[in-house]
Amino acid sequence: MSPPSSVRVVGSPQEFTITFKALGGQPITLKVRGRDYGDFGDRIINTLVGDLEIREGRTLIARSSGTAALERRLPLS
Repeated sequence: MSPPSSVRVVGSPQEFTITFKALGGQPITLKVRGRDYGDFGDRIINTLVGDLEIREGRTLIARSSGTAALERRLPLS
């Protein structure tokens, strides 16, 4: 990311929060809740149906209910 910033992720695969803290700006927070997951193999898990909320600081700037799609790769075991 440019300029440098920090990213923090907390929660579980079913419900998690990602916070981006930029230098000199309001943090951007993504609140995510997955409802239905698909396992595509090769450690790739995809959200088939999910909810997403985006905030800048404390202000809600966007919301998507039932349409958000996220993908994550599981770490090697």
